[in-house]
Amino acid sequence: MEESYRKDLSHITWDEVFARQVRRAGLVEEWMEALHLQPGARVLDIGAGPGCDGQVQVLHDLLGLFTDFVPRHARRYAQLAELIKEAARQYAADVAVGTFPTEKESFSMDERVLAESASHG
Repeated sequence: MEESYRKDLSHITWDEVFARQVRRAGLVEEWMEALHLQPGARVLDIGAGPGCDGQVQVLHDLLGLFTDFVPRHARRYAQLAELIKEAARQYAADVAVGTFPTEKESFSMDERVLAESASHG
């Protein structure tokens, strides 16, 4: 990739990226023509709308793993970020008070096997 191309990309703001995506959404048919795609050719894109055969989606957007930003082309099907945070808090609290792990979540070794392996070490 040319250095000048990378420099140009570094100056693009998120608002400009969004504006470009909006403009792109109406251009699917024109792209197909320009690329000489035959009718019935499969077109996949991100954020292009129902004019495409399929969309590229980011699983993190669909599952709500990020809380600060929802791309316009995505729909949230879950709010997992808060569930994950709460699960981590519960785990840390259980470890802190000593209720995890218990015997149920632990493995043990036969005392004879343990003694034999210790004598070889």
